[in-house]
Amino acid sequence: MIFIIYEEKWVSKKIIQCWMKYNSDKYTNDISKATKIWLFNHYLYKKVPKMDLPVITTIHHIEESKLNKKEWEEIEKLTLYYHSISPKTTEVLKKMTNKKIIELPMPLNPSENSFIPDKKILREKWGFKNEFLIGSFQRDTEKDGKTPKKEKGPDIFLKLLDKYKDPFVILTGYNRQFIIDGLEKKGIKYLYKENIQDNEINELYNILDLYIVSSRVEGGPRAIFECALCKTPIISSDVGIASKILSKKSLFDWNNMDNFKNVEPDIDFAYKNAVLYLAPVYMIEFNIKLFFNK
Repeated sequence: MIFIIYEEKWVSKKIIQCWMKYNSDKYTNDISKATKIWLFNHYLYKKVPKMDLPVITTIHHIEESKLNKKEWEEIEKLTLYYHSISPKTTEVLKKMTNKKIIELPMPLNPSENSFIPDKKILREKWGFKNEFLIGSFQRDTEKDGKTPKKEKGPDIFLKLLDKYKDPFVILTGYNRQFIIDGLEKKGIKYLYKENIQDNEINELYNILDLYIVSSRVEGGPRAIFECALCKTPIISSDVGIASKILSKKSLFDWNNMDNFKNVEPDIDFAYKNAVLYLAPVYMIEFNIKLFFNK
């Protein structure tokens, strides 16, 4: 039985709830009945009880520049082996440990993101007609409300908008002030939905003409899977899971923006790859490889 330690925040909670939905017989909230501990967020290592139980530590992403060496030493001591969610995370992790690394994207909940065929009616519902809609649904600003979250590349996102004629930007989530300020300085129209339900996010993905991932460092991001399942046109910097899901022609190098003129979405390619990670089918492979090392 698995005892899970995770952060009760939006993304982590959604992923764990999806896993629990299909694995009610594999986890316990009673640590005395556990045979393994799944440390789903590595920075919560201090919450791991001092017990003689194997610990599987999931690494979503690590920013080497922000790494606390003493904290990492503690994580290394308690971890039996690591779970990496993407190729880029694995690359970094290999520099930091000699322990076993199992690379597995997290299972996707089939009820969260889906393709909605009638775009015209959906766009009218949200008050749009012929605008060119570009989406960004992830945090871009630090908690101080003004400093850009550099690893998310909000400065890159704003530069890329200059490549499009009269874009209209849709933003969701918390801490979006840096991009909002940038949009207002550029005179670009935008819609910002801070608090939003899952069904609304799915609708917004479905009305977009383009989603841009401009990050410098990522574990996922989850938006790549979500766009793929909604058949939303998406382009991305080569971070996290991007090279595993998106076509090479949909990736750009944020260090060399000259290649951006050649980048283009490939909806079918992304969809075919993303559906491979849908629960419950993929959940079987995920559990066998992560918890039983087979």
